[in-house]
Amino acid sequence: MDKNKKIMKTGLILIGVTLLLNICTILFLRIKEPVFLHHYYEHKMYLQNENDLFYSVGLDGPIKLQYITNITDDKQVIGITFKEAPDLYVNASEYQPAIFSPGMFYSSSDNNTLGTEIGTYSLRTVYLNINIPIDSVSDQLELSEAIILFSGGGQLEVNIGKLILYKDGLSSGNYLMEYSGSSSSSGKSDISFKLLNDIRIKTITFLDELKNYMNLEINNLEYTTVNDKEYKKDDTIYISNALNPQIIKDLSFIRFGIYPRLYYENSQGNTYYKPLFRVSNDNYNNPNFLDIIKYVKFNR
Repeated sequence: MDKNKKIMKTGLILIGVTLLLNICTILFLRIKEPVFLHHYYEHKMYLQNENDLFYSVGLDGPIKLQYITNITDDKQVIGITFKEAPDLYVNASEYQPAIFSPGMFYSSSDNNTLGTEIGTYSLRTVYLNINIPIDSVSDQLELSEAIILFSGGGQLEVNIGKLILYKDGLSSGNYLMEYSGSSSSSGKSDISFKLLNDIRIKTITFLDELKNYMNLEINNLEYTTVNDKEYKKDDTIYISNALNPQIIKDLSFIRFGIYPRLYYENSQGNTYYKPLFRVSNDNYNNPNFLDIIKYVKFNR
């Protein structure tokens, strides 16, 4: 009898210890508030009609922001404002738009599930449509500090990374003739130009935050080394980019979609620019459970 009591007591202790460990694990893994990923996007502002009062962005679809929250979190993002430009008109929804076009943003919860479950967490996506009053914006806006509004009345101030909205400021001129270009889902892109006139390269715009993740080259040289370099008529310029394979695993918590632009001068000193390929990680893999734990608990 005593032996059975000891076995029962030991079993109850083990059950209690296991339960305690499970509770401690759940409490440890739980995050106090949503954690937003870092986003680096460039979008051109444009007018659909010359009489429009607002610039639109997102020709190829809504801007997407992602964040991580607890799987039990039933709140959702219903609005966003930006401290740098509080007068923007922003539509926000966690349901993918059924209809999206400039000036029209319609989403429905029908047959939609919020987020992707990864362990005890949920990876959520917020879809944005932004309209910018034409009388309140310069040639470029940089948005980083966001106030996120949640259902139920809560809000959260976060740094989302950098969202750049820009106008077309300069003509591309008649100096570069594109004759080939390609891109792949692995993050490789390239484009080739034949020069129709003499030029001097000034620079290629490229976000500093992403330089370590990319290998951008001009004629197989690191792109900053050709600043102020002169090229002659009929010369060929080959521009290529690839994701840095040594740190590609670090891209799990970064989202980006940028358009490097080549700025150059003609022989009279006039400046022009040429948009290049889109650099993005649209075909990202969702982070795994262990990586999320490291990110939300230790690496931020």
